[in-house]
Amino acid sequence: MQIQVQRYPIDVLTAHYRVYGELRSRGEPSVFLNDEEVETLTIYDATLMPLRQGMRLGAVTTAELHVPKTEPQVLILGGYVPQVKPLPKTSELICFTDTYVLRGTFHMGMEVKVLDLFYVQDIPFFPVTKLDIFALYPMAMEVKVMAELAYVQGDAVRAFYEKQLAD
Repeated sequence: MQIQVQRYPIDVLTAHYRVYGELRSRGEPSVFLNDEEVETLTIYDATLMPLRQGMRLGAVTTAELHVPKTEPQVLILGGYVPQVKPLPKTSELICFTDTYVLRGTFHMGMEVKVLDLFYVQDIPFFPVTKLDIFALYPMAMEVKVMAELAYVQGDAVRAFYEKQLAD
């Protein structure tokens, strides 16, 4: 049986860098991203850009860039339509990382309480739809993104609350 590799444009937001390129996923990306045996993501035809103002380094391009899975705060996959149905329960959350404010629809199992979302599911990346991303402070490049589907690193979330109708 041959392993099927799928290719997707990817936008990776870390605390200090933004990386664009192509992710080559072995099988379903939502499963691949949360695979415990995959500790590093390889981004092909990558461009890495520092986000902090005043950096002495400009954009760096390389054929392959290896990013430990612990570094991304948000992963955005372009052109990806999940084969696996999203979990049925949803909640609109506002999340704060060290670098970003995230507003989107998080998907979870029916038995999961919103306040336990990032603690009861043993996965690094949580699926989010209709995600708006804003930078917490001025950056070298504008970071204001809207993604139909993204994955948020649960360990990067420092605080969160459920969006109220008036928010």
